[in-house]
Amino acid sequence: SGGEEGAGARDRDRGKVSLAQARILMKNKKYERAREAYRDATLHDEHSFEARLMLGWSRFLADHADHEQAFADLEQARGMGVNPGEALYYMGRVRLLQKDFAGARKWFEKAAAASLNGHANATRELRLMDQRGQGVADESGEDDQAKPRGFFSRLRRN
Repeated sequence: SGGEEGAGARDRDRGKVSLAQARILMKNKKYERAREAYRDATLHDEHSFEARLMLGWSRFLADHADHEQAFADLEQARGMGVNPGEALYYMGRVRLLQKDFAGARKWFEKAAAASLNGHANATRELRLMDQRGQGVADESGEDDQAKPRGFFSRLRRN
């Protein structure tokens, strides 16, 4: 059984190396290569929350069309129970970049509620969305995604 433990430790070490490489690739905005490195990290250490979480995020950044699989990866990370608020935050980021403001707001609110002291990034995103009027229902009950915002759009309406 000592050989199995040694193999497991070697796999975790390879996973840590892949994780370190992926972090550098993400910083350099090489999202496709980062996605591959995060995938490798999850193959070497299936219990790595960071690898699973960032696999989903890098998958989305590499190809916005792959949002369903990215969301599935984020959902899997959330289910690991390590830091559900962080997974919920990235789910909100995916929805925000898709311009699904109501969906983004829902995930950011869940992220803030899932953390004991609130989730600072999710709270900041909610505040920014409030300032922009994104993801809030108007009097008619319709989401205002298509409404123009800002100083110049107000001038045009008057």
